[in-house]
Amino acid sequence: MLTASEIMRKKVVTIEPDETIATAISRMIENNIHHLPVTSSKKFLGIIGFDSLLRRPVIPVSTKVSTLMDHGPRGKEDSSVIDIAKLMVDAGKRAVAIVNDSENLMGIITSTDIVKNISKIINPSEYKVMDIMSYEPITVNENDDVDKAIKAMRELDEFSLPVVNDDGKLTGIINIDDFSRAYWRDKEKMSQGEYYRNIGKIKVKDVMIPPIFSREEDSLTKCLKQMDEMNSKICVVVDAEFKPVGILTHSDLLDEVVKLAPQEGVLVNISGITFPDLETYDRIYEIIQRRIKGFAKINRLTPKILNLHIEEHKQQSGEIKYSVRGRLTTESRTFYARAWDWDLFKAVREVMDEFKRMVEKEKEKRMGD
Repeated sequence: MLTASEIMRKKVVTIEPDETIATAISRMIENNIHHLPVTSSKKFLGIIGFDSLLRRPVIPVSTKVSTLMDHGPRGKEDSSVIDIAKLMVDAGKRAVAIVNDSENLMGIITSTDIVKNISKIINPSEYKVMDIMSYEPITVNENDDVDKAIKAMRELDEFSLPVVNDDGKLTGIINIDDFSRAYWRDKEKMSQGEYYRNIGKIKVKDVMIPPIFSREEDSLTKCLKQMDEMNSKICVVVDAEFKPVGILTHSDLLDEVVKLAPQEGVLVNISGITFPDLETYDRIYEIIQRRIKGFAKINRLTPKILNLHIEEHKQQSGEIKYSVRGRLTTESRTFYARAWDWDLFKAVREVMDEFKRMVEKEKEKRMGD
């Protein structure tokens, strides 16, 4: 059994809780990392990362890291890597701090560390890309402003996206690493007490990189090799016309690892906005459980992991409209669905109903093959 101590990074770049968000951003950019453990006298307090910062278009320079940090999931050195992956999926995070009994930081494991060692957990040669990939990928046009890519990344909880031209053909990949320096002003250039983003001034085509791509029938081994060589978090799956039909991400690979963990029922993770009362969560879980029970028990399509990302959008009238994006991982395939509504619970029901339609459609397709 592969353990956390075998793959964790022991030399960790950290930040103090009283340091500023500007310092955190600069430190992540300089070290080409997405997360910074927050420590005080070696004790782990939380994590600050691009994922939490992307949701804030304007950040005061003096904002302390402690204000925006997530408390973050914790693991032990003897924890299995499968359990670490489950912690990530369950918490909706891409990094887990490894601590000792005194809560001192011993190391960190990111999704990249797990993916680089995935051949020690599963046998990639036994998989084709189509076995794990997510279908119907969200893309951005090469002529879009970077801010549109940021919005899509926030909704998907991903740091990379496929880029297409006006004909819908794959032309590149945009990663948060590639536009961070241009998108956020350097600390030395800050003015008027704000560390702000150059919204609308940068085009996707100006910062995108050549794409990593594969076909559905390609082996997973081939795809993983490309991702590792190019240090990419995604591999875009294209058809004969070079149009994206799917995507293979760290999230897909983590879900495949989590499937190996013993579990009953469906693992549910809700991210995005935080509700002050437990009653809201109870109603959402009730909707999910009722819909899940209605899914047919189809071979290789039994639901395993459900991720719901919820955001609220305040309108000029003061009313709130909710967006709910879901990601359902079954034994053999991953589905995406999204809904908007003024009623949060109606939006959740619509997402779950769409998943049911997708699963039933896939069932009919397989019965016809």
